[in-house]
Amino acid sequence: MTELVFLGHAVDRSGPPVYLLHLLRWLAANTDASTEVLALEGGALLADYEALTDVRVIGEPWPVRVPRGSRPLTSARDAARRVRLRDVPSGALVHVNTAWSVRGLQYLPEHAGPVVAHVHELEVGLDLHLPAQHRHLLFQRTDRWVAASHAVARNLTDRWNVPAADIHVHHEMIDTGAAADIEERDVARLRSSLGLEPDTPLVGTAAVVNWRKAPDLFVELAARVTRTRPEVDAHFAWVGIEPGSPEVLAMRRDARRAGVADRVHLVPASSEPLSWMAAFDLFVLTAREDAYPLACLEAAAAARPVICFEAGGMPEFVGDDAGAVVDFPDVAGMAEVVADLCGSPERRAALGDVGRRRVIERHDIAVAAPRIWTDLHAWAEAGR
Repeated sequence: MTELVFLGHAVDRSGPPVYLLHLLRWLAANTDASTEVLALEGGALLADYEALTDVRVIGEPWPVRVPRGSRPLTSARDAARRVRLRDVPSGALVHVNTAWSVRGLQYLPEHAGPVVAHVHELEVGLDLHLPAQHRHLLFQRTDRWVAASHAVARNLTDRWNVPAADIHVHHEMIDTGAAADIEERDVARLRSSLGLEPDTPLVGTAAVVNWRKAPDLFVELAARVTRTRPEVDAHFAWVGIEPGSPEVLAMRRDARRAGVADRVHLVPASSEPLSWMAAFDLFVLTAREDAYPLACLEAAAAARPVICFEAGGMPEFVGDDAGAVVDFPDVAGMAEVVADLCGSPERRAALGDVGRRRVIERHDIAVAAPRIWTDLHAWAEAGR
């Protein structure tokens, strides 16, 4: 029996945990693999994970209790985590789902098996977000590499000297059938919650709000479309905000100063992400870099065109027929594309149809999961 141990940074609704949840469901239904998830943090998907496999949260919000007087406290907690994980199966293949999850490796016993690093990060994720000691651990301990896009593979090769032959590209996966189950009344309800008329163009995105995702460029995009093409009457929605965060407050301030506060809608993280995708008329990715975001694939599954910058991995999917790719950081150019598409339902439908076919053919769980399972199974057998 193949034994797989997955290290995750959390079990929340962000891209990599959702990807792993899809993979676990497929593995449970189609293989006899033994799986376990070790998550650094908990999250909203914990119950979904626990319905499929054993889950241990090895950091916050499940704090490690140590005796009073333990010094230093961090070392005592780390030692307690190592004791807790000493029963990890001998020789089990360790799948590190995102580079950020690599810090969990320090708690695993020596008898754990080969390490597969599944990298969903690009330059910013590895250079700025990953502490030096954990970055060193990643490149020291990894035996096999999986990249979430060709852009990720190039970054690993060009900046970190990982041989190209050692990297296997496995694009992200989604449940494309779920998009077909969206109810029109749910879509209408979400659009109504923004105060929109049925025929008002809604340009949307979905992401956490941080510098890498470029919320400032999103607000600038809304301002440029509104000023240069007022006849379009478009509205803009960012789904996934954390109300009260400094980044969100900055977005509100910028939208107000740009005169588009009534057109920029900031929506908290939702349990209805696919309904929101269907509520958009087109999806924009203003990110400075993004490996291969699931939100774009979900939008494509809803037959919505995807507009992105020539930055990160999404141009690999969009091409010139499932939306549009704009030079980075040409917000004015993106505004022209967005305004034109807002005024052309027929063109939107044509681009959306291409994207939907492509995401079904390449990224549905039934297609993508067997591909990565083939590699994981082979690596696990080779490591025995």
